[in-house]
Amino acid sequence: MTAPKMIMYSIDFGRRMYTVLFLVCVLAAAIDLGLRREFNLPGQYAAVLALVFFLIFFYLFDKFLWKLPGFRILNYGMVNVAGEWKGTITQATGEGPKPLPATLVIAQTWSTIGLLLTTEQAVSQAVMAQLLGADPAAIKLSWTYRIEGSNAKSLADPGQGVIELTLTRGPQQMQFEGSFFSSQLDDHLALVRQG
Repeated sequence: MTAPKMIMYSIDFGRRMYTVLFLVCVLAAAIDLGLRREFNLPGQYAAVLALVFFLIFFYLFDKFLWKLPGFRILNYGMVNVAGEWKGTITQATGEGPKPLPATLVIAQTWSTIGLLLTTEQAVSQAVMAQLLGADPAAIKLSWTYRIEGSNAKSLADPGQGVIELTLTRGPQQMQFEGSFFSSQLDDHLALVRQG
């Protein structure tokens, strides 16, 4: 299976970036000041070391630390949706709507997300994504997708479209249901909704 391509994503928590960057900058400035005072380092060396500490801490926060309970307060309710989700999407056919079993693999860091949706007919990757997690019981995930191997350049081209899913966590599995817009059918834009 192909690994999801990681892309930046938007969320419905506006203060997310400012708080973490502010705290990381304060930490880097404190390290700079401490290095100057305790080790009597010249400013240019202390500044470079503070920048290195900033980059290391931001990397660790982006990849791992944001998921830990002690750091969750900085996330303003940011949800972790990484994992494998099972569900169905509905495809419009001449005979009416046809539910398709699908698997969604999500790779997520604090700043990027990778979405790989697989059905019996196609595998698609996210090009742009949005995560709405204000209601943790029903997380909304929307993205523009491109089917692997497609040369689609816009939503009007076959092989590209938009998906909107509602993700729900059950006691033993993660599920989704939703709708998608696709230009794949008869070379025109179609709305398909499940439920």
